[in-house]
Amino acid sequence: MHRDIQRRCKEEPYATVDCRHIILCTEDYEGKFRTPYVSIYIDAEHNQLLEESGSWSPVYIKPRWQTVSGSAYAYSPAAIAGLPDARLIQAMTLTLLEAGEMAVRPPIIGVKEALRSDLQLFAGGFTTAVDAEYDERYGRGSHGP
Repeated sequence: MHRDIQRRCKEEPYATVDCRHIILCTEDYEGKFRTPYVSIYIDAEHNQLLEESGSWSPVYIKPRWQTVSGSAYAYSPAAIAGLPDARLIQAMTLTLLEAGEMAVRPPIIGVKEALRSDLQLFAGGFTTAVDAEYDERYGRGSHGP
């Protein structure tokens, strides 16, 4: 262990130290181990080897399905099967949000000559153009009872 780390252990026993744990296949490492894997601990602050030992297991497991050729990322049939359901849930949530907005602030009816001609189907948007003489309570051309 480096002298700075030994000193820090005595003065500050709960101080953190930047270390790395590396697991390699034995054939990729230049040590003499008869185990399938090698476990290496390194002091990253001082670039010093702390411990190396043989390991019978890879210790860390990276779960994934199958890899697609040319990609480092895995392809999960479970995730692909779940995408349509996730999209459906998002669409249902959007529908509920829009319905709530429409209930609080419904689209309006406007006069053709005074307003835009395109339709705005969102909450508070202009949806229908009517003639200026139209009275929505009594119908076209009616001026009341």
